Amino acid sequence: MKRPKLIVFDMDGVIVDVSRSYRETVRQTARLFLQGARGFERLPDPLFSLVDLARLKQTGGLNNDWDLTFQVLSLLFALVKAPIDPAASGTGLCHKEEIRTRDVSGLADFLQTSSSPLMDLFIRYGRRKDPFIAKWFKGDVGTGNIVKQLFQEIYLGRVLFSKIYGFKPRFRQTGGLIDKERLLIDRAVFKRLAEELFLAIATGRPRAEADYPLDHFTIRKYFQLVITLDDCILEEEKIFKVRGERVSLSKPNPFM
Repeated sequence: MKRPKLIVFDMDGVIVDVSRSYRETVRQTARLFLQGARGFERLPDPLFSLVDLARLKQTGGLNNDWDLTFQVLSLLFALVKAPIDPAASGTGLCHKEEIRTRDVSGLADFLQTSSSPLMDLFIRYGRRKDPFIAKWFKGDVGTGNIVKQLFQEIYLGRVLFSKIYGFKPRFRQTGGLIDKERLLIDRAVFKRLAEELFLAIATGRPRAEADYPLDHFTIRKYFQLVITLDDCILEEEKIFKVRGERVSLSKPNPFM
């Protein structure tokens, strides 16, 4: 018996157009993170173009859009002025209180004069890990990772965020940008391929975020296997328990 051939699809940018969802979420997250800083009203809206963001993404080494958002904020914060008195930004302050101690006036001046600020900053500073941003990129949603929580609230929207995480969003109460995604491949193409081939998906999305477009666009039935970030993490934990070593099975060498 002849074995069926396998086609493995990525989801973002292959099956689903994410130009108005994930990428825009990165941009809105960066702006919302800065809200409350001194000079915030001088910042341009949007902060940078999606073309500029795409070029930064293409420099490599950014496994997902949470990491991309972290890098964007780290680059922007190269031009954010910290308080002169360290005590003004001490431990125990929440993000909202700490961001008020930062001055983004210099950043605003730069953003208003550069047509590709992210790449200009990347060329100047390279890959950055800003300590202030790193402080708010620890843990997970609901446990202190403000960068990731802002991202998830903007991307998922109030209803889907509450369904996935089990509590209401804290920063954004609107609909999610996930609903701006559109199908790039016609359903008829998947139907025709699935009649003769084994179709699968390997995506860096968490399971819940992969399930949503599969059901929303009614294409789940065409795929016999869907591997997500959750599967990678689960397999990483299995390997750690057996071998006692930490490995990464996500991009650029994903588990399948």
